[in-house]
Amino acid sequence: MKRLNDLIGLPVVSSQDGRILGNLTGLRLKSGGAEILGMCVRTAGLRQRRLVASAQDTLMLGDMSAVVRRLSDVPPAPAWTPQPGQRVLSTDGGLLGLLSGALVDCDHMQVVALEISRGALDDFRMGRLWVRSFRGSDERIIASPEEIDDGEEGDA
Repeated sequence: MKRLNDLIGLPVVSSQDGRILGNLTGLRLKSGGAEILGMCVRTAGLRQRRLVASAQDTLMLGDMSAVVRRLSDVPPAPAWTPQPGQRVLSTDGGLLGLLSGALVDCDHMQVVALEISRGALDDFRMGRLWVRSFRGSDERIIASPEEIDDGEEGDA
């Protein structure tokens, strides 16, 4: 398991010729769920573009790089991209906090938990929340209150 923040910025390498294609900038998740459909990549060079490597084209997501067969212009849809600072609501509509990270199972291409910040003071006093059960979209994330853990459990 790896933190999403540790994956961001990793070089994305071509399996064909070993050339660096760009850097990982985020993940695209199945609409409403935690299954990783692809990785967002900013290409290297003067003409930087934002492309996507589908989960099927991702051969390895490791400590030092991601190895892919190819990049595509078309993002997998329908999908959503978890963004730091995105509001996380409970099922009753109350604000739990802001998304600050995620825990990723790279072997199974799944996000297993989201990290939620309740604010600097509360984070310092009580730690961040880790949510295992959630549904998300680009507009909002909703988490089930029964599936919330306090503290450092996500530090794998």
